[in-house]
Amino acid sequence: MCNINIIFKKNKKQSSKLAEYMNYASWNSWLENRDGEGYIALSDRGLEVGKGLDKMRYSQSYWFLSTHQRLATTGLNAGNTHPHETKHLLIQHNGILSGLGNTNDSDTKEYVDMLEKSYVKCGNNFVRAVQALHPKISGSYSIVAYEKSSGKAYYFKESWTKMYRIEDSKYLVMSTEAENLKFAQWFLKIEGNIKEMKSFRIFDIFNGLQPLGKFKEKKYNYYKGYSYDDDDEWLPMFNGDIVKKSEVSDMPHYYSGKYY
Repeated sequence: MCNINIIFKKNKKQSSKLAEYMNYASWNSWLENRDGEGYIALSDRGLEVGKGLDKMRYSQSYWFLSTHQRLATTGLNAGNTHPHETKHLLIQHNGILSGLGNTNDSDTKEYVDMLEKSYVKCGNNFVRAVQALHPKISGSYSIVAYEKSSGKAYYFKESWTKMYRIEDSKYLVMSTEAENLKFAQWFLKIEGNIKEMKSFRIFDIFNGLQPLGKFKEKKYNYYKGYSYDDDDEWLPMFNGDIVKKSEVSDMPHYYSGKYY
């Protein structure tokens, strides 16, 4: 799957250390996720967004920097690198969303369009938008969202994906890869312990990871799975477990496909 790396300086005073850290963390993530990279950054210069198919190097001072290293499942082109942008939102996603995506548009691109519509329908309330859309979505996801109007950054995930964090009074650092946070402990001299982010909660990144709302785990949550058996039998993924297609074909929210 993709990798997400986040670093936030809590006093919102820009520093070159964020770029220095991210150059290490993003390269470590790039080793197995080479289908594009993008970032959301905040500094005294304002909001900055960039993305492309090549590895990026970070050299400016920031107080917030969130990067995404992509492993493509659908739509391998520059337009499908992250973040995806709508009128109101910027989104970075790690995971596979069932039944979404094609050769041109990725699953994330389709999800972001759905989330934008839900956001508008819910009166530009991000938390309610995620909660309203959740019952219509199956698959795995770990998502960073930036709301343009408020300048807030959010994080939420379901139980299949992983996201780790470490923080002290100066920094909050998050990563799909726990190994990146071990480097953060040394480089930023953070003495706290590495912890895993909780699932099914929507967190406010700039406000001490305050939980703003919850959404329920679905009883059946399938996404595109591919068997490693010699006969290449199609298998779904069921809450993290591989199960035979014959056992679940009559259950709701089942999708077949390839796991990349």
